[in-house]
Amino acid sequence: MALPEHNLFIVKDPAGDGGGTVGLLLEPSDNPIGAAYMNGLHDAGIPAIVLGVSDVRAEYKRLTGLGVMFQGEPGEGPGGISAVLDDGCGNFVQLHQD
Repeated sequence: MALPEHNLFIVKDPAGDGGGTVGLLLEPSDNPIGAAYMNGLHDAGIPAIVLGVSDVRAEYKRLTGLGVMFQGEPGEGPGGISAVLDDGCGNFVQLHQD
C-alpha cells in the first residue's frame, strides 16, 4: 500500500537556539477531520493563526495597500491591539500586538 505524499512544513525560531519563540506545523487539509476543523473555524470567523507583530496598525495599512482583505480595522482590547485578515486559503489570521 502506497502512502500519499504530503508537503508538511515546520517553521521554527530563526535563532535556532532551541528557545522556540516561533513554531508552526501545517497539516494536510485533505483529511476530513482537518478540513472540517479548518472550515468550522472559518465559518465561525475564528482566526486559525495568530501572529505577533510590533505594530498592528502599520501592518494593517501596509497590507490593505497590497489588497489584503481584513474583517475590520484594528481594534484595541484588554489583551492588546489586533486585526484579522483573510489569507485567501480558507483561514483567518489575527495580527496581534501586546
